[in-house]
Amino acid sequence: MTMEQTIIKELNQRFRIYFPYEEISIYLQQSKLSDSPLPAFRELHLMPLDFCPNKISFRSCYAEEGFSPDKITPLIEFKRKHPNVSYEKLEILYERNFLAKYEWTEYLDAKKLSWASLLSICDALVKRSATENYVFLRFSVMDHETIELITN
Repeated sequence: MTMEQTIIKELNQRFRIYFPYEEISIYLQQSKLSDSPLPAFRELHLMPLDFCPNKISFRSCYAEEGFSPDKITPLIEFKRKHPNVSYEKLEILYERNFLAKYEWTEYLDAKKLSWASLLSICDALVKRSATENYVFLRFSVMDHETIELITN
């Protein structure tokens, strides 16, 4: 086991979110946890050199009472994004919580961002949403300012 695998294993014991080494290593590549994640995001998501996100978001189908999301996506927004799906079908999915309509956001300083701090921020997002047993799948770039954490 490499040093990074050992550190990820230790983080997984402390964090609410679980980072499978196989998935997170796609992003980590040969970098250390103290390195900036931005070069990997630029390369993997074909972002320009001036890519400088200032927030990361996490979406979920569920919001626990007492853990208010920062944003709730209205049904009409899902309809705009999926014009070929009937409104009735989207309404059923929305009401049954099959759509990730709840969103939590954490702000970050890209100039000071390291892999270790990014993984901690991801854990904070999952804690704020009061979700249990979330497994990291991937990161996505939503726009020039926003990274999205995607879980199972």
